[in-house]
Amino acid sequence: MNTMNAYGFIGVLGVVLGIIKEVLIIFLLVKGIKVANVYLQQNENKKIDNGEVEE
Repeated sequence: MNTMNAYGFIGVLGVVLGIIKEVLIIFLLVKGIKVANVYLQQNENKKIDNGEVEE
């Protein structure tokens, strides 16, 4: 019976860690999109007609 409890605990721990991992991935994706939007907005005015970026 003791090993069955250990396997149950490991299973629950795996599910909880999986959920935490997914939430963390979503959080990092949202933060990355926000950073990309800020970068694009700052560099929007530096474009030339042919698509190159001014230095």
